[in-house]
Amino acid sequence: MALKTPIFLENDTTTQNADELRLERAYLIGGRSGAYTETSFAVTQRGAGANMSVDVAAGGIAVLGTENALQGAYHVTNDAVVNVVVPAADLTNPRKDLLIVKVRDSFYSGASNDAQLEYVSGTPAASPAEPNLGALGKLNYHVLALIDVPASDTAITNSQITDRRARATMQGGIVPATSGARPTVNLYEGLVIYESDTDLYQMYTGAAWQRFPWKAAWGIQAKHVLTSNSTGYTATGNTDMVMAAFAARDDRSYRLHLHSAVLMSTTGAWTLEFSAAGTDVGRAALLIDVSSILGGQVVASCLWNPATTTTYDLRIKANELSGSATLTLNGSATNPRQFWVEDIGARV
Repeated sequence: MALKTPIFLENDTTTQNADELRLERAYLIGGRSGAYTETSFAVTQRGAGANMSVDVAAGGIAVLGTENALQGAYHVTNDAVVNVVVPAADLTNPRKDLLIVKVRDSFYSGASNDAQLEYVSGTPAASPAEPNLGALGKLNYHVLALIDVPASDTAITNSQITDRRARATMQGGIVPATSGARPTVNLYEGLVIYESDTDLYQMYTGAAWQRFPWKAAWGIQAKHVLTSNSTGYTATGNTDMVMAAFAARDDRSYRLHLHSAVLMSTTGAWTLEFSAAGTDVGRAALLIDVSSILGGQVVASCLWNPATTTTYDLRIKANELSGSATLTLNGSATNPRQFWVEDIGARV
């Protein structure tokens, strides 16, 4: 067969097949299952008091058929909260379980025609794994939640429930997701998602996920603010202004900023340097006899292009050039010392 008979032909009363309606829905939502709203089919602890069961909220969800390439997406409605029993916890080991919604269609297999909520228990173990739904033969399903069941547990609370629902959106639309549950099927170059747990947008490049928009500046990524004075520095070394384990990318450019009041005890010369993983990457200030400058301020920045994608300890380093002055970096609640990293865009 090449072309299937179109649906909604005015005078066709014999070939208006359900699969055509499901296929239309599947194409419109990009061939991915998902809840229609933020609360549809959400899994939470029992509303009447936490016990060994969970509640599934009312709403609508699209469930992609997996038994045939032209099966399309089923629309499933839950018209009221449904309580689902969680099997008793193992006495010795924790367990990871999944709660799914599935569709049974006898045209493709079996004898039933319905939708079901199914609780799939994992295997208790010291380091438990999630159930392998494919190996268990599950068909036409969408995962609603992961549920952690500690050993000897007697009540499931929201802290043990991880939302696994995807959100159904129109093809070309931004897909709500989380960083740990991004879309995995029917991906295409230019697909954009919004991660609710990170408040970031990601775009699929055709090979991987990449933060979006890529070329734009992403703004301040980290900062260190101190409202007290530093100790007095008498020799070259790192100050107390540090951002440890900053995750930097070698395809992004950054600007390092410093804003601090400074004071020297007597005549001398110091520099303040920006340092990344022990390497000086820019000079913040040259200080020559600032003891006579009441409330002297350093406001400085430098461009930083990381050599590799990794984590860096970013510091402000004090470097004594001459003299015997003690250098102090001053901060207060109204005039804090500040050290921050700004992403200024993709490296060119």
